[in-house]
Amino acid sequence: MVYELDQMRWLSGQDFDDVRALPSRVEEEHVAGDAECATALFQLSGGTTATATAGRRYPGGDSIRVMAYGTRDAVDLLVHRPAQGVDVIAEALRRQAAGFAARVGGAEGTGGATAADAVAALAAAEMATPALRT
Repeated sequence: MVYELDQMRWLSGQDFDDVRALPSRVEEEHVAGDAECATALFQLSGGTTATATAGRRYPGGDSIRVMAYGTRDAVDLLVHRPAQGVDVIAEALRRQAAGFAARVGGAEGTGGATAADAVAALAAAEMATPALRT
């Protein structure tokens, strides 16, 4: 769920103040310390709340959806459809690896996520981890 956490910060422009998470108690096979599915509730620094749900398996393939509810409107955006297959994800990972290699080689950043963004997403994931292991 770390990509979703990074996306949440980027879309909202806010940081995580608190994270609560619940693992699913329904599992096809038990993997110690790794929930089959989990939902997390976030309190963001600007007062916004957010949720994310992730599962280990989805028969249709990766699916990414963003739903935002505001005081005046709501938006539902299907970012990635299973029909697009792994090609979209593979291309994103190729670009991410190329950007990382360029930075290591001394090139200027090209926008996108920074090391600080990665640390913030990881910190939010670590806040949720204890609840998921119960």
